[in-house]
Amino acid sequence: MIEKGVTFTALWSEARDAWEYYGMNSTSDFMLLDRFGNRLTEPEPYDEQLVIRLLDELA
Repeated sequence: MIEKGVTFTALWSEARDAWEYYGMNSTSDFMLLDRFGNRLTEPEPYDEQLVIRLLDELA
């Protein structure tokens, strides 16, 4: 992902309120959000190739 110039912010909440809001079930899950926090994809187990494919589809 570095070679594509992709950076990301990890959303962490000790109280799990952010997890519950977005429907996350595992620390290995990911989803894409827009800059306003709107969900663009559903939670998925992390897979670098899947992230790249989803980003390509959104571009």
